[in-house]
Amino acid sequence: MTRYDKFKQEALADYIENEKFTRVKDLVLANMERRRGLGQTDVYGDGGFGVLAEKSLHAVLKYFNEPDDDFHEVALGGFFADICKDGVITEIQTKRLANLKRKLAYFLETHKVNVVHPVAVNKWRGYTESEAIRPDSFRLSGHHLNEYSAFSELYGIKEFLKHPGLSVHLYMMDIEEILVKQGRVHRRRKARSGYERFEDIPLGI
Repeated sequence: MTRYDKFKQEALADYIENEKFTRVKDLVLANMERRRGLGQTDVYGDGGFGVLAEKSLHAVLKYFNEPDDDFHEVALGGFFADICKDGVITEIQTKRLANLKRKLAYFLETHKVNVVHPVAVNKWRGYTESEAIRPDSFRLSGHHLNEYSAFSELYGIKEFLKHPGLSVHLYMMDIEEILVKQGRVHRRRKARSGYERFEDIPLGI
């Protein structure tokens, strides 16, 4: 058993709602494959998850918070809310909370807003020669985050933090980071290491 396999086995006991999360994750990733016209057994396929506007981490967290897609991508005043149900908006923001400022200014006038922001406590990196091939091994990054790591992101929306209608939920997560050999992923900045980040696959909360 590899160090990574042992970690996953032991981490299951600590994950919140792991059975629900795993069920949602498997369904979301399978649906992303089907949307590209690929077989369900394919892990990435030609073009990878990156060909879609929505990344897997964002999609999994959206369906984990609200499985009914009738409440997803709701148009409100020129913006789209990730989730809007019973007068409450949920925005999944995996990075750059400052990008939510215009949405928050508008949404908070009429709705309560929950912001969900994942924080990578453990990140396992896997390297692959092609986005069509899943890495065959993963190693633990030395870069670990915690709740205090989110303070720099929260600073980007500091003017809203005291608003009574705003809640911020920090999801402490374990994540697989897929890195693809440089030159295989198009329209992206070259990486010094020879590999560049292609996708984050959530493991658990």
